[in-house]
Amino acid sequence: MNGPTLACRHHPNAPLVEDSRAGDMICTACGTVVGDRIVDVGSEWRTFSDSNNDPSRVGAAENPLLENDLSTRIGAAAGSEYHNRSSMSSANRAIINAIRDINEIAERANIPRTITDEAASWYKRVYEQNRLRNRPRQAIVTACIYLACRLNGAARSFRELSTISGQSQPVIAKCYKSIIRSCDNERITTQVDACDFLSRFCSSLGLSIEIQRLATNIATVAKEKSIIDGRNPTSVAAAVIYMASQLSDDKKSQKEISEVAGCAESTIKQSYRLLIGRAAELIPPDSQFHSRIHQLPAS
Repeated sequence: MNGPTLACRHHPNAPLVEDSRAGDMICTACGTVVGDRIVDVGSEWRTFSDSNNDPSRVGAAENPLLENDLSTRIGAAAGSEYHNRSSMSSANRAIINAIRDINEIAERANIPRTITDEAASWYKRVYEQNRLRNRPRQAIVTACIYLACRLNGAARSFRELSTISGQSQPVIAKCYKSIIRSCDNERITTQVDACDFLSRFCSSLGLSIEIQRLATNIATVAKEKSIIDGRNPTSVAAAVIYMASQLSDDKKSQKEISEVAGCAESTIKQSYRLLIGRAAELIPPDSQFHSRIHQLPAS
């Protein structure tokens, strides 16, 4: 059942307008206040900035990675913000700094948010175990990103992350191995192979999905036949992409591929030489490029 309808007793058919400041309903014909102190059913916005352009319904969400996340922000009259860190623990400060580093590296490496969140979780675990306290934070952060990427099928190479973070590959690798030893997790022991890099490399090179599928088939068969055992996965990925593209009309040079894969042309050549001698075994018979195997470059 509907409640009573507000109307002016002098002009029952006249429309009413709301005075939002006073909360009154006013008749447009005679100005009579029909209903006063009307409850505002609009959104209740609270702002935590000094400007009027930041309507936040509530304060910042708590970060589940932080302990007792009760830090506050105090707006100064001059417009600057001060972060009250006096009550923040050293653990929270370390994790906040690590999250900032992770986000910076992830943004430059085009790594999705779900993976950066997992990398932050790994950093917290490592920090709490206190096993890498003598290692640079940036190296530990980079190792956590490498691990998170690897576990989510979006592998990045040590070389690629080293270039972005500014940490040397050996130091990152040592941190990564220390994390592996400290966490008894079967998922981590899974080896990265060339197929983990093919989608990203092919996309960066602008290659078609058909070429990517052919490259994936070549890499898969080469692994099954132990042709590329012991070779760096990124160099193998680069070599199979080179082979697949040479069989197509969209040929890519080893130089172009090396710039995307982050490995030297000479390394690509070495892996390619292992593949070219058994090209007939690696190219599927039903491939649309199968008739051009004999045209593949020798190196």
